[in-house]
Amino acid sequence: MSKNRNRVFTTLALSAMIILFVCEGLFHIGKFISLDERLWIVRVPEYIKSLARFDIEGAYISDKPGILQSILTGISYYGFRIGPKLLEFRGEEYAHIFAMWRFPILLFNALNLLPLFFLMSKFLRSRTRALVCILFIITTPILIGISQIVNPDSNLWITFAISLLSFYLALRKSEQSKKYLIISGVYLGLSLVSKYFGQFLYVCFIIVFGIEYLNSGSSNLQRNLSIMLKIVAIGIAIYILFVPFSLINHHILVSGALSNPLFGGRFRWLLITPIFVIIIDSYLMKAQIRKIVNKYDLYKHIISFVGGIILVTFLILILNHFKLIRVFRVFEYFTDKNKVSDWNHFEVYLGNFSNLLYALPIFTLLLFLYSILRSILLSEKKSEKGVTGSHLYKSESFLLIIFLYILGSSLAGLRGFARYQIVLFPLIIMFTISYLPSVNKISLINRSKLRKCAVILFVVFIQLSAVFRAAPFYYHYSNVLNYSGELPLLSTWGFGGYEVGQFMTSSLELKGNFFATQTGTCEFGEIDNIVRCEELLVDRLPYFPDPFCSENNVEFIQLNMFNAYRLENLTTDDIGFRSSIERYYFDIDPEIEYVLNGNETFHFKVVKIAEADKYPCSGFNEEHGWFFRED
Repeated sequence: MSKNRNRVFTTLALSAMIILFVCEGLFHIGKFISLDERLWIVRVPEYIKSLARFDIEGAYISDKPGILQSILTGISYYGFRIGPKLLEFRGEEYAHIFAMWRFPILLFNALNLLPLFFLMSKFLRSRTRALVCILFIITTPILIGISQIVNPDSNLWITFAISLLSFYLALRKSEQSKKYLIISGVYLGLSLVSKYFGQFLYVCFIIVFGIEYLNSGSSNLQRNLSIMLKIVAIGIAIYILFVPFSLINHHILVSGALSNPLFGGRFRWLLITPIFVIIIDSYLMKAQIRKIVNKYDLYKHIISFVGGIILVTFLILILNHFKLIRVFRVFEYFTDKNKVSDWNHFEVYLGNFSNLLYALPIFTLLLFLYSILRSILLSEKKSEKGVTGSHLYKSESFLLIIFLYILGSSLAGLRGFARYQIVLFPLIIMFTISYLPSVNKISLINRSKLRKCAVILFVVFIQLSAVFRAAPFYYHYSNVLNYSGELPLLSTWGFGGYEVGQFMTSSLELKGNFFATQTGTCEFGEIDNIVRCEELLVDRLPYFPDPFCSENNVEFIQLNMFNAYRLENLTTDDIGFRSSIERYYFDIDPEIEYVLNGNETFHFKVVKIAEADKYPCSGFNEEHGWFFRED
């Protein structure tokens, strides 16, 4: 195939993948509400208005900080004049407005697949491998789902990957180093204004910087250090540009751009110490440490050791999954924060790795484990073509980054969900594809173009099947995709108030005041028979209404039975007010009972509140007109 035909094929394939990613993201984009999106409905106009009137203090709206997402959604908020409508409209019209509000988040990620592909093709030195990486990215459900919501993690995964790849390429001796330096710095800044965990890029930079020192010695040390410092300077400058209050409040600058809140002040020492060790070794010790490391192949042994630990960890989790051993309480990890708070570091470590086990598509997971095994085998073969000094040598660092990310967060006591590890998914995919054997080396495929096409179609089908399994809920707080056992989450990843509200719009034939424990039920549902519909969003009274106050005249209550399942063994004091209601009514015969999407685990009830359960209340919230119990 000629070069021109190759370019045409690459262009068409990449365009098709980007369009497919957008189509996947558009599906159901306006029909659910997720996590803290309510907060961003308020924060976005606050940020835009503060910038417009040069109120730099008001422009700092969150500790995440979520500034990039505020700018993107602000385009819809004001460009399409949907701001007031986000709070005023209901039902399908509300969902349409919500879709318009989220669309810039999705479009930003889709368009940035272009520079990501370009950087991958340079890093992997193969357009084919880069295309396969993009294919696996656009068929990873969590990356689709996170692009559908307004959240600080929504864009972090792609800005993080672009900045890191650009840094790799900037360290190469070439005329384009300056271009990659600028790209890396800009996307570092975008990562920092997305979420403070973008600071983990500093750790990645130092790992790559250290590997380059081991590989090339002192000859490029000063140049590489200069490149790294310039990239960091550009990133911090962009952070200051979008968070101008950081110039006045030193704490905002330090916490947002220079010191990870998870590790506190230790974070700066974790960054500075390796750099000083490398400089001292190069200029004062005549590279003695480097010589010892290279003489005994310590770096390769470390990579093999890390790869072995990851494989053993996954083996433990897989055996645990099939109940062959019992070392990890999966059910509690995904559902019960109270119990997990008492876990030791090893249990949290297993829990954090279980996110990858259950959120990665099965085919991707199997290839990832195969690539780890292959990297261990190849690390011992110095003569293996393309291992040292190639993309494989640098791809090894992805494995180290993945391990250190999870290990560090586990030691810091962070019980994470797959959303917290969103930046790792593109790295896992790039590491996996970089270690797969070349298609041309597989004789079974090389004999026939038809067989090649069959293999390609098979891979596409397998990957898309994971997307269809997760649709329409690509995103959920626990992001469980593969697990099906005692955990009450099976074929989908979540549900939303839209589904509950729409069901009640068409099915509910009850009349009276109504109380809901499912977020979004009232605002998404147009329930004509209900006199008044209110939601209890958090377990904090007296700030929220008590449905059992006789003065409120609440006749019916909608319950989420998923909470009742997972809290079956806990007491009322442990689980909070809202969940205790669900537990109390678990065995009560409902007025209406329904299941979402045919999935028994998404089980809801509408129960009539018995008069015997009500009590008089003296507290009264004048703003909302609700009575509450005064403790």
